[in-house]
Amino acid sequence: MRFLKILSLLLILFSLSCNNAATNPGESSGGGGGGSGGYPPPSIKFPDGASVEEKAKLAATLAPSEKQLNWQKMELTAFIHYGMNTFTDRGWGTGTETPSQFTPTKVDVNQWVSTLKEAGFKIIILTVKHHDGFCLWHTETTKHSVQYSPYQKDIAKEFADACRAQGMKVGFYLSPWDMNAESYGKGQAYNDFFCQQLTELLTKYGPVDEMWFDGAKDEKYGKVQEYDFTRWMDLINELQPNCITANLGLDARWAGNEGGYARDSEWSPVGFKPDAYGDKGYNEKYGLTAEDADLGSRDVLRKVPEVFWFPAEVDVSIRTPTAPASDSIYDQWFFHEGKQSVKTMQEIMNIYYKSVGRNANLLLNFPVNKEGVIPTEDAARIKEFKQYLDNNLTTGFLKDQDTSWIGADNGQSKEYALTSSKQINVLIIQEDISKGQRVEKFSIEYNNNGNWQAVTLSDISKATGTIGYKRIIKFSNITTDKIRITINQTRLPANISSVNVYYSPTY
Repeated sequence: MRFLKILSLLLILFSLSCNNAATNPGESSGGGGGGSGGYPPPSIKFPDGASVEEKAKLAATLAPSEKQLNWQKMELTAFIHYGMNTFTDRGWGTGTETPSQFTPTKVDVNQWVSTLKEAGFKIIILTVKHHDGFCLWHTETTKHSVQYSPYQKDIAKEFADACRAQGMKVGFYLSPWDMNAESYGKGQAYNDFFCQQLTELLTKYGPVDEMWFDGAKDEKYGKVQEYDFTRWMDLINELQPNCITANLGLDARWAGNEGGYARDSEWSPVGFKPDAYGDKGYNEKYGLTAEDADLGSRDVLRKVPEVFWFPAEVDVSIRTPTAPASDSIYDQWFFHEGKQSVKTMQEIMNIYYKSVGRNANLLLNFPVNKEGVIPTEDAARIKEFKQYLDNNLTTGFLKDQDTSWIGADNGQSKEYALTSSKQINVLIIQEDISKGQRVEKFSIEYNNNGNWQAVTLSDISKATGTIGYKRIIKFSNITTDKIRITINQTRLPANISSVNVYYSPTY
């Protein structure tokens, strides 16, 4: 029996090297980076009876699809919330609004795009339909759209054209919940309606790089609707195979909160199965939810039969609600005059450290105001953020060195020498995730007058656990000419792609 189990493990490892892509979301696929199509994303099923150590080694061979890898490299995604709620001062609409209530005098999409491009974002996701069902594009599915408003113009088209003109990627948020649609709550009829809306968005506006879904619904309104996410994923793959499906999609998952932070140890190969597979009861069976503090450690591997490459995306707004909107919701997403404050630079930097700095992408929301622009103070804050990163966390003191470290195994250390003694308090370390995420724990030391001494971690970093695509560690100010990284625990020999150190004077 032991021989058969070892043979099974070897066959799985061999199959991973062959990049055999599955053909539908219900099948599993082995994961080398850059696999054909990337649909569904890579996953690995464990052989029966595999030990937790054997599972960990197999999970370490899992790697992202090419489009997942490219998505992770973008790091920063912008969200734009603009719609009926902007004009009704609500967090959630009711579906009873009329297009005549949507009354912008202008919509300056070029200002949105230029502001966010200059701030370092690579892609913008526009909320083209929120729960009220009002559509920001010219659709044949309903008259509850911008086409029948005083503004009339197709905002989705204006937005997509502006993005492409400035070299930005395009994303759409389409709420599955539609309180205006007559077919909502009628099962397949609504899913047909939703697929027609999806088809319009995916065929009328050029390449769509990300589709973002949530599972919003509220049965207290008396309508029960099952969303056919599997069908939606198949349609997206058919029409836009390079499109990332996020949150309740297949390619990127919600980090579990809207507060702007990922887990202290954020795994991309996780036991949590994407809901878009339509495998009801799977996650409940293994005691997993999207909000759990742990989705990928050995404790999780011990109890699950499979892992999925499903990296985290952190969604939060640049604005903090200070008073409720007219429907009593403290809303951070849509613009509410006098009821929100723009986050401070310290708050934005904390979010950056806890999202991009913890192996997640940051999805930062910008509420557009009634004048159709990103407000001046929001634009100024994100410009300040970009300038701070450029000035302090871009070049680094190891910039002229090859800091890669291939085959970093348990207990091994590597020293990195600075050109001279420098004051530092930030370390950025990255794994080559095209070969998997492997490091479970590492440590940082510095040369202190000939003795190696551990750095003192800041509260925002807490621990040096996983690495993944990028890990940013903040620690107390030190002055040194040399640092040492030790791999304390790794699932397989790790592939460290880069190490660098910085001094952040303010944040």
